[in-house]
Amino acid sequence: MVVNIPLAVTGAIILVVVYSDFIYTSLSTSGSGLLSKKVTQGLWKCLAFLSRRKGTHRFRNYSGMVSILVLLVVWLSLTWLGNALIFCADPDSIRVTGTDKPTGVVEKFYFAGYTLATLGNGDLYPAKPFWRIFTVIVALSGFSLLTIAITYLIQVLTSEIDKRKLSLYIASIGTTPQDILMNGWDGKTFRRLESHFISLSPMILSHSQHHLAYPILHQFSSSRPLDVTAFTLTILDEALSILYLYIPEEERPDEIILRPVREALTNYLLIIEHDFISPAARPLDVPAVDRLFNSGIPMRNDRLGKPEGWDRLARRRSLLKAMLNNNGWYWKDLNERTEMEGMESPE
Repeated sequence: MVVNIPLAVTGAIILVVVYSDFIYTSLSTSGSGLLSKKVTQGLWKCLAFLSRRKGTHRFRNYSGMVSILVLLVVWLSLTWLGNALIFCADPDSIRVTGTDKPTGVVEKFYFAGYTLATLGNGDLYPAKPFWRIFTVIVALSGFSLLTIAITYLIQVLTSEIDKRKLSLYIASIGTTPQDILMNGWDGKTFRRLESHFISLSPMILSHSQHHLAYPILHQFSSSRPLDVTAFTLTILDEALSILYLYIPEEERPDEIILRPVREALTNYLLIIEHDFISPAARPLDVPAVDRLFNSGIPMRNDRLGKPEGWDRLARRRSLLKAMLNNNGWYWKDLNERTEMEGMESPE
């Protein structure tokens, strides 16, 4: 019987695409493959659309779980399809045990599926030496795919737990930029914040590297803003911006402590920008500092206008705004500290 070369080539191309994407996504520390990126970003946009239509963030509670499940299904389905097409290329590749009759398309898909799942059924068998060897390769690839996928899933979930810990740690210091600074003010300096900044620097760097290795982490979100890393990191970064723009240098924490946490946040923004966001086009207003001024914290004289260094932060704050919007939140939400619990998205 004549082998259908185009069918075999199509199956082989599908396998090359899915295996290269799977290996790069699950074993590389530099991001996800093109196929995985398209699938997860498409799902994120759909869930974001549903959240806006429903006027709530509730759908985002399931975005990470749904993204992982869909990605696993895509990998397994395409692997199954590619192997089945290769079996179908030869009408005599698989035969029925006992009757020794050639199988049809359905039986070949069935054989490819249970071989991939390493079930070991004996009602069908490969008829030629080449197909026997290929069957062994299919079984090994299926076992490897499932094993590595489970390992990848565990690593992603562990990173998500660390991500939530980072969010809650920042929220424990303050739920708005002003709260962080007011809680850190001891009446003379902001040295109360130094120990927190020392702890946060490695945590943010670790989160950045996890995000680089597992971009699917971006799909994990929550209806509670304090559980959303994009939200709490924006709060922290805005607090640092206020320190740099409005607080006299002698009143700030030491620069050797401020700089690492600021650079860690910068590194995170660069990673996010590469794959997920673009700077927001609409410029932001100057930070709100009235509460700080009214509480007696020393401020620079230019607190009512654009302070020195303002222009250098425009792009940074635009990226932060885009990151917030991408997660379904708005810049004005940063200062709504009395309604943080269960806060729903504005219409």
